[in-house]
Amino acid sequence: MENKSKGQVLVVPYPMQGHAIPMMKLSENIASHGVKVTLIITEHNYKGMMSRSMIDLRDGEKTSRVHLVTVPDGLEPDDDRKNHAKVYGSIAKVMPGHVYDLVSKAKQNQGENDHFTCMVVSPIFGWAPKIADDIGIKLALFWTSSPGTLISTLMTAELVNNGFIDQQGIPIKKEAIKLLSDFPNMEPTELPWYNHLEGTLGKNDMFNVVVTSEQVLKRAKWVLCNWSEALIPSLAQLRFSNLLSIGPLLGDTQHNETLYPEDSACFTWLDQQPSKSVIYVAFGSFLSLTQAQINELAHGLELSGRRFLWALRADMSSNSTVQLPDGFEARIANCGKLVEWASQEKVLAHSSIACFVTHCGWNSTIEGMSYGVPMLCWPCFADQPYTRTCICEGWRIGLSLVTEVNKGVITANDVRSKIDELLSRQDLIENSLKIKETIKTSVSQGGSSFEAMQSFIKQAQF
Repeated sequence: MENKSKGQVLVVPYPMQGHAIPMMKLSENIASHGVKVTLIITEHNYKGMMSRSMIDLRDGEKTSRVHLVTVPDGLEPDDDRKNHAKVYGSIAKVMPGHVYDLVSKAKQNQGENDHFTCMVVSPIFGWAPKIADDIGIKLALFWTSSPGTLISTLMTAELVNNGFIDQQGIPIKKEAIKLLSDFPNMEPTELPWYNHLEGTLGKNDMFNVVVTSEQVLKRAKWVLCNWSEALIPSLAQLRFSNLLSIGPLLGDTQHNETLYPEDSACFTWLDQQPSKSVIYVAFGSFLSLTQAQINELAHGLELSGRRFLWALRADMSSNSTVQLPDGFEARIANCGKLVEWASQEKVLAHSSIACFVTHCGWNSTIEGMSYGVPMLCWPCFADQPYTRTCICEGWRIGLSLVTEVNKGVITANDVRSKIDELLSRQDLIENSLKIKETIKTSVSQGGSSFEAMQSFIKQAQF
């Protein structure tokens, strides 16, 4: 749909894969409506991008509808960019100045170049409302996390006032928190800031980010959510009028965006496997497991006797470089495939995939739902434990793996037995396929997500 407006939309993601990739998809979606889009990405992430299907390469190799602007992240070249605390602190210092300069210069030169009418940012950018107010452009947030995280964030003040948590976010009451009428209750230990990992912000800092996000949410003109309202119909009970459910935002499965090098050879292997026969195992771009846990998972996959594709990053071990059990690769050569990184949407869309062993990050969860793949849940931190609850008890499209207390790991026998159970549960398989169709309807012309995006596009550029 071509649009005659001169207004541009500026998209500013937080520079971690889980934030940046869906906001790249958002940029492409907006641009597909004929709206000019400028996407800010850090120089480090630009260098690491292996798929450039949707961006305007500076060397002139390709022309795209999305204009790319790169900025420094304030870190040294050898700094650990998997350390969220370090990245968050640096971005908070350097990003506001770059955004302000870009938007203000565009406004000054609007006679020569199109000015910005709307800025879409991550909700953790507490500085964004002031820039939008100072320069006079509309502010939209893109919520890349789960519905549960959004609801609990909006309820933060209420939780404090009602004595569920103290001023630092620490749970006081042990009783479950009722979020919505048709959504599972949230246990205090499932609050997004309660669970953290080394390299992420501590509980207090994470809670402060949530408090900031709550404030920014209330100042934004729109909150764009990466899900379909058909999945969470009771969100309307929040009476939060600026929510727009515009998702799921899916990429081109032939040219999926990523910040990491992909192994495309796995698709030749997948093409050779029977329909609904392969277990796909992937834990995102950040999560690490102990070597003992990696060993148990490997043994569990082997014990299952089933075909599997395992996206096993070299840095996935929390102790050192990943080591697999002796002889494992030789024993599974005829049924298993190991890759460093794969185009996840393309994998999930493949006819050979039977189920998805996932960390329950929201991007992975919504992608699994979009392609009708039942899930085996292995949550670790932040919003993942409650997302697991929604998958298993709310939508009923998966099962949960449970750590064995006396061993401190999810055992090989549990991996094997849960895989067997999941693939024998016809109700979970059928529910997954129903949700796939629900999502397909919502993003198709006339569907709720399609119409919400149309509404945003119409208003954002004037």
